[in-house]
Amino acid sequence: MEQATLRAITNNQNWCQRVAEIHQVETKLEANYWCSKDPMPTFFPNLVTLNTSATQALLEEVIPVQGSYFVKDCFAALSLEPLGFTKLFDANWYIKKALPPLRQSDSVQISEATSAEGLAEWETRSRGEENYTPIYPSSMLDSEATRFFTAESNGQVAGITSFNDTHTLGIYNLWGEPALFSALIGHLQMLYPNQYIVGYGDEQEVQRLEPLGFEILTPLTVWGRFA
Repeated sequence: MEQATLRAITNNQNWCQRVAEIHQVETKLEANYWCSKDPMPTFFPNLVTLNTSATQALLEEVIPVQGSYFVKDCFAALSLEPLGFTKLFDANWYIKKALPPLRQSDSVQISEATSAEGLAEWETRSRGEENYTPIYPSSMLDSEATRFFTAESNGQVAGITSFNDTHTLGIYNLWGEPALFSALIGHLQMLYPNQYIVGYGDEQEVQRLEPLGFEILTPLTVWGRFA
């Protein structure tokens, strides 16, 4: 496995673990996969493969035979239709080296959610709806490892979540006006000047990040089974 891909997968697994802990979801980490023993919040997987040794035969012994369940196949190597799963989307891992940093624009205002009210507002704007079950309670702010940022300029808005696992800086929940993504990434580079930035995204997200200096890595697939 390429080191860059491993960095991205490891950050994502740590991010899922962090969210599970916040929601008091019991988890299990094995050599080949990470999984939750209880339901995860919306948009989060129940199982993440960590290497290509997480074969279909192995996962058939792990995945419950019924009920809603979501798998992040980090290597796009599985075919889970026989287990009742549907492919939800394909994506790619990506990485941005620490240098060169992106230029900052004086016309873009960057703010950070540092209170329960601010985080609730951030999540509402990111979801684009009023009625939803929150994923990010205020306890997410207890650690500086996870941060939530908003960029605004001339009535346009965008946002991002960053997660620092001390090895890499993961970016998640990239939403809003694509023209502001550069400002958000540049702000993170200013805060974490020596960190690799990693994440994953669908084709549209990848196309928007590649001009900002991101290297597109190997594919992954997200599978879902609905009760």
